[in-house]
Amino acid sequence: MGRPDYVQVAHPSDVGFDVWSTERATLYADAVLAYYDMLVGLVHIEPQEVVTLEVEGSDDEDLMVALLSECLILSETRELLFSEAEVEALQGHRLRMVLRGERIDPERHAFDLAVKAITYHQLHVGQEEDGRWHARVIVDI
Repeated sequence: MGRPDYVQVAHPSDVGFDVWSTERATLYADAVLAYYDMLVGLVHIEPQEVVTLEVEGSDDEDLMVALLSECLILSETRELLFSEAEVEALQGHRLRMVLRGERIDPERHAFDLAVKAITYHQLHVGQEEDGRWHARVIVDI
């Protein structure tokens, strides 16, 4: 799996990213990859462990926050980073995703950011006029 189509977004006190994908389901997977690429760089994360997670939201934006918040929790509580993400099922605003990654190794994983929370500030998930899906996510650092 390659690098997602994303760019970092400048913000006065936080940091974020815009990510694009051809499909709604892959947008969520690409957002996870953009998040971890921003944190430590995907090239530094080996896909050695597999985690399946299920999240639900009230709409597309809430689902994005739920997903990325779960990733943040996995990184903080189980010390995991992910470099591969695959959506197994997306039904309405319920998502099941398989993540592949590894435990944090301080000698190999230099964090560029310390994320406190995934926010709703400037959050957007939707389909653009050209048919591509787009998300903007701001994280509290």
